[in-house]
Amino acid sequence: MFIAMNRFQIVKGREAEFENIWTERDSHLEGVPGFKDFEDWTQSEAFRKAHANAGGSRDIYLGHLNFEGFESVL
Repeated sequence: MFIAMNRFQIVKGREAEFENIWTERDSHLEGVPGFKDFEDWTQSEAFRKAHANAGGSRDIYLGHLNFEGFESVL
C-alpha cells in the first residue's frame, strides 16, 4: 500500500475557501481501475483532469505544496 499526502500552507483567513476547492472538485478517481497503483494514477488521463485547474487559486497558498509519499510496512 502507498499513501500519498500533499501538505499546503494557506493564507490565514482563507481556510474555508481552500476546503471548498478540494471538497467540491471532481477527483476523477472512480474512473481509474488501477488507482491502488499510485504511478498509474499520476500518469492517467483522470489525473490530468483532476489537476487541470490546480493553479486557479494560487493566491490562497503560501508557497508550493509539500508532497509526502509513504509505503505501508504492515
